[in-house]
Amino acid sequence: MGTDMDGRVQVRPGGPGTPWADADLDVGGIPRSYEAFGLLFGVRNVAGFVPVAPARGIPGDAGADVLAAAHRFDDHYEHSWVTWAELDRIDWDRPAPVVNAWLSRYRVTAGRLVRVGKGGWTPPDADPAEGAEWRDGDVVWRAERAVPREILDDLPELRHRLDGMRALAGKHGGDNVRMIVWFYG
Repeated sequence: MGTDMDGRVQVRPGGPGTPWADADLDVGGIPRSYEAFGLLFGVRNVAGFVPVAPARGIPGDAGADVLAAAHRFDDHYEHSWVTWAELDRIDWDRPAPVVNAWLSRYRVTAGRLVRVGKGGWTPPDADPAEGAEWRDGDVVWRAERAVPREILDDLPELRHRLDGMRALAGKHGGDNVRMIVWFYG
């Protein structure tokens, strides 16, 4: 059994000091991605990212419906939140500080390597050096540091939510748009 994420995106249309309202962006529709969870909130951080917003809890002004949803089940944990202003400061091209615990998988296509994902195989070396490779037919596994932009490439559902938050921030300001999350499983 793995870990999944749920939550809400909220906007404060009137600016600071006014109530938050749920936006029409479903956080629960984002598929499981330990690299994304680690980058944003430090949960299941297989890539070793320095998380943007680890375990902040649910904000006190989130509203009764958010509090009820976040605590609906006993297995909800690692509650946190992050504003668009904080997300907007992520350097999407800066590699994680350490080699990813999950290997990158490439397929040899027309004589060149095409990245097709992560994980699914464990190398014989428990702690492989960056750049180490293993081949199995037309599949190449490589130990490398994760790059946040690759998360967005692999996870269009997250990209869609972040694009929605960016649009809301363009209208209301980056500190007036936030994602509140909790994890379960």
